[in-house]
Amino acid sequence: MSNWNDDEALIEELRAAVASSGAVSEQSRDAARAAFAWRDVDRELEELLSLAHDSSVAEDVLVRGPAGTGTRALAFEGADVGLEVELTGSALVGQVLPGRSCRVVVRSAAGASAAVDVDEDGFFTMIDVPQGTVRFEVALGDTGYATEWVLL
Repeated sequence: MSNWNDDEALIEELRAAVASSGAVSEQSRDAARAAFAWRDVDRELEELLSLAHDSSVAEDVLVRGPAGTGTRALAFEGADVGLEVELTGSALVGQVLPGRSCRVVVRSAAGASAAVDVDEDGFFTMIDVPQGTVRFEVALGDTGYATEWVLL
């Protein structure tokens, strides 16, 4: 079709396309099923952990001395799990609550990531944490949790 402004020509072309459509190939069906299955895979695999505390916002007026000490505390809460982290420079110390063995991944919006195994009490330390906009992901067996995106 050369002129998309001609409604009658567009309707005729659509009629012809619908009338001439034969059986859909199995390859097209497979592609459609695969695309549909991925529509909400993040929601199925992860539960959101909401930001409950950010020391860079909440404590500025409560601290004596110079602002910007280089340490930042973040706390995230979900229905079944919590995550607390403290960042100092490029190092991160944290705890998954309630304590349990699992894996924590810090993933940046730019694609960089760093992962660490958490001990049975929920504690972990990570060096060389990706910077910029990141989110924390907690893998507990078959269930995954992800935090909101935050700027480090």
